[in-house]
Amino acid sequence: MLLRISITCGLLSLALAGVGQTIEPTVTVRIGESITFANKSEAPEGTTWLWTFGDGDTSKEKEPTHKYAKEGIYKVRLTAKVPNLDPVQSRELLVEVKKATAFTPPSEKIYIGQEFQFKNPNPPRPGETYKWLFGDGNSSGEHSPTHYYKTHGSKSYTWTLTVGGIAQVFSGTIEIHPITPKVSSDSTTVNKGDEFQFKNDTEGPPNMEWEWDFGDDSPKSNEKEPYHVYEKDGGFEVTLTVKAPNVGPLYSKLKVIVKPVFTKPAIGSITIDRSEMGADGNYTAKIIVEATGTYEKLQLKVDGDPISGISPSEPQSSGDAEKGTNTFKHTFKITVPTPPTSVTQEPVAEKLKVTATIFPDDPADEKKATGYAKTETLNLTLIPKKPWWLLYVYILAGCILLAIIITLVVLAKRPVIPGTITLNGADHYLTSSPLGPKKGKLEIDLGNLDSDYDGFVMTVSAEKRSNSTQLRINSAINSKNGAEGEVAANSEYFDFGRGFPCVEVMTIEWPHEERGRLSLIYDTHQSDSYDYGDDQDDDTYEY
Repeated sequence: MLLRISITCGLLSLALAGVGQTIEPTVTVRIGESITFANKSEAPEGTTWLWTFGDGDTSKEKEPTHKYAKEGIYKVRLTAKVPNLDPVQSRELLVEVKKATAFTPPSEKIYIGQEFQFKNPNPPRPGETYKWLFGDGNSSGEHSPTHYYKTHGSKSYTWTLTVGGIAQVFSGTIEIHPITPKVSSDSTTVNKGDEFQFKNDTEGPPNMEWEWDFGDDSPKSNEKEPYHVYEKDGGFEVTLTVKAPNVGPLYSKLKVIVKPVFTKPAIGSITIDRSEMGADGNYTAKIIVEATGTYEKLQLKVDGDPISGISPSEPQSSGDAEKGTNTFKHTFKITVPTPPTSVTQEPVAEKLKVTATIFPDDPADEKKATGYAKTETLNLTLIPKKPWWLLYVYILAGCILLAIIITLVVLAKRPVIPGTITLNGADHYLTSSPLGPKKGKLEIDLGNLDSDYDGFVMTVSAEKRSNSTQLRINSAINSKNGAEGEVAANSEYFDFGRGFPCVEVMTIEWPHEERGRLSLIYDTHQSDSYDYGDDQDDDTYEY
C-alpha cells in the first residue's frame, strides 16, 4: 500500500509513503507483514531522519521497512533535522495491525484419496509468505493448496499454517475417513429366472466407479445398484469392485443362493440310437431319455430278451444332460452281452425292456423317494461275431486254391506227346490243353506248321510199355486228299497211313510228284517230370 502525509514547515515539506494504495490517515496490515515507508520529503542536503513506529522501534533510514509483531494501532512519525534549523515533524500516520484468520476444515466428510482444498481465509498480500504442514510428511507454500491423504483407515491429521515472516502459526486437526465398499440386498436367496437387485451401501468420495461381477459368467455391470437375473440355480459369489481417485481397487463380496423353480418332473421319449449293431464288434448301445421338470436324478434299468445280464447304468442328474428347450436329453451307454458266434452271422432279434425312473428335487413331492417311472420295449438286432477258427479255414482254402492254380499252370506247360518236329529249321512242340491226355493219339496238321506240307497229317500215338517207365511212340503220315505214296523213316520205307516206330531222332522223308522229296525231322527225346501212375520212385523219363 502507499501511505502519504505531507507537512509544510517553512520551506521543508515532509511526506510519509508506504507501498500499495494511498490511505490516510490509517492503514491496516497483518502481523508480520512487511511495510516499506516511502519518504517523499523535500529537504536540503545534510538533512537527517528519524522514524518512530509506535511499537518502540525506530529507524534513521530515509525509507525504512518494518514489521509489527503484535496486533494493535500504532502511530508512525517522521522527524527531519536540517542543519541550523529546529527539527521538523510530520503528522502522525496510524497503522492498524491485525492477526491473520485461521483455516477452518470443510464440514463434509473427507475420504482417503479425495483431493480437497485447504482454503486460506486470509486474502493474499504482496510479499506475504505461507507455509502449510499437512501432518502426513507433505507441505506446501501456496496460498490455498489442494491435497489428499493416502493412508488407509480412519485417521486424524494435525495441520499447521504459518503466515508471514514473523510466524503466525495456526493449527488444527482434520479427520480422513476410509472408503467402505459394501454390497447388500433385501435377501440373499432368489428363484432362478427372477429379477434381483443389489444395493450399494459404499461410503466414499464423489466420482467413484463401480464394477459388478455376478459370478455366473454373465457380462459385468458398471451401474451403482444393478438388477440381475440368474439363469442357473446354485450358489454364486457376487463381487463389487470400487475404484476411487488415488486409491487402489477395493472389494466387497456377497453370497447369493439361486433356487430352482420346482416343476413336477416327467419322462418323455425313450429311444435307442441305432437298432442294429455288432457288425463292427461293438456291442455298446446308446439309449436316449428325454425328461422335463425339476429333478435330482434319473436312473435307467434294462432287461434283455433272449440275451440277459445287462448291467445297470449309473444315475445321471439334470446337470449331466444336454439342455434343450424346457427339456433335458440324457444319453446312457448300455453294454449288451455278445451273442454266440456264428459262421453265417445270422442276426439275433433282441427286445430291450427299458425302465427309466426320475426322482424329484422337491422335498415336499410325495414321489421323491420312489420316483416317477416309465417303461418302453425297444427292438434291437445283434450281428454275432464269426468263430475264431473260421479265419484258419479261409487261410487253408486259400492255400488249396493257390496250389490248384499252380498245378494248372504247370500242366499247361507240359507236352502231351513227347517230341519236337523240326520243319525248315524251326522247332514245333507237340502240346495240347492242360487237362488233355498224357498219352493217346494226337493229329498234327503239318500244313499248320509249314505250308509246304499242306494236305499232310501226322498222327502220333503213345502207349506206356508194361513194366517200364517209357512210352512206345508210333507215327504215321497221311494224305488228306488220298494221295498214295511212301515215307522213308530212318532209311526204312513205309506207305502213307502205315505206322512206324519213333525212336530217338527220326528223319522222315517221302517223295511227291510236284514238290519232289520232302523231309521232316522228329526228335522224340523229351524230359517229363510227371508220374503216370506206376509204383516206381523215378518220375523222370527219356523218350
